[in-house]
Amino acid sequence: MASSVDSALPKTPCYTHIMLKYKPDWVETFAAADDLCFNEYPDESIAEWHERLANI
Repeated sequence: MASSVDSALPKTPCYTHIMLKYKPDWVETFAAADDLCFNEYPDESIAEWHERLANI
């Protein structure tokens, strides 16, 4: 069974770019000043990210 949620989600205040260490050199990172960038995985879990931003 598959399902989807079509409810509107709030715009995130910033983006988190992960695993940048492994991207090819020709791939550009379009990170805004407020974005978080990590060469690998951040210490913060996805659940912690949602809790911090009150998106749950």
